[in-house]
Amino acid sequence: MINLVEERENDFTAELFVAPVSRYAVLLGKIIGAGFASLISLVGIIAAIFLMQIPMDFGDLLRVVAIAPILALAGGALAVLLIGFVQDPKVAGLGYPLLVFPQMFLAGALIPVSGSTGILAILAKLMPMTYSIDLARNIFYAGKPEYAAAVLHPAWLDLGVTVALFVAFTAIGTWMFVRADRNR
Repeated sequence: MINLVEERENDFTAELFVAPVSRYAVLLGKIIGAGFASLISLVGIIAAIFLMQIPMDFGDLLRVVAIAPILALAGGALAVLLIGFVQDPKVAGLGYPLLVFPQMFLAGALIPVSGSTGILAILAKLMPMTYSIDLARNIFYAGKPEYAAAVLHPAWLDLGVTVALFVAFTAIGTWMFVRADRNR
């Protein structure tokens, strides 16, 4: 998604947006393309699971593959929100890790947040990634004894928040990006 900022800088988006398609459709197509391209990394993750001999049956694998596109699109929407506010490709390149890495720690990707209290609990609830990660855990641990210990929220809440944030981030980010492109 950061390539869009570079394309805007090089005036490629001006040529792209001349197409007889909505600017929003072009950006949504880029989001979907980037989301599915990121699924290539899923092959490496699955290979690491087998190499490390992490217990995973075929049903677990199918659930992980099924939820991956939703999570990839949610990440793409977050990137669109960022590029909607950023005009410089260097700032976009530096900004995305600064947006994602704190979420990884505060949302429970690396450190469990179920026992967090005070400001950490509030920040964990505000992080969009919290709900995406918990949705993945809901899907993966469904029907397993570890489910209650691994999952924070019901699956419907995680899916609802993830979809709502996808729609909001995509709409706001696309609107901001198109507005900035028109004002150039």
